Amino acid sequence: HVEEPVDVDAEDKSIAIFTGLTLSSANFDPETKLIIAAEHKKNNQSLPYIKLKFLPKPRECDGLQVYSCPVYETSCRSYIDGTSSFCFFLPLAAAGQAEELAKSGAAITTQF
Repeated sequence: HVEEPVDVDAEDKSIAIFTGLTLSSANFDPETKLIIAAEHKKNNQSLPYIKLKFLPKPRECDGLQVYSCPVYETSCRSYIDGTSSFCFFLPLAAAGQAEELAKSGAAITTQF
């Protein structure tokens, strides 16, 4: 996670910057830069810029849990016709157990 946009080498196709995302049913802790369980009455939070480097396979994050956070195009997670608006999974470092975030329905949406 980064606070502001960063220059990305145009030749490095393994890096992407995500912006304009909203985290639902969980919160982002700016001090630890980890995903945490949602605080009371704070269910939707705008995320800072996310710099993501694509790797051939997942790796451990210094012993932290990695939550495969689903990313949806819409906040209701489906379109009017009932089809899912699921886009992809975004691996994020999490405080605590990643299973608890999954049980709470933690997800990212691109529209809110």
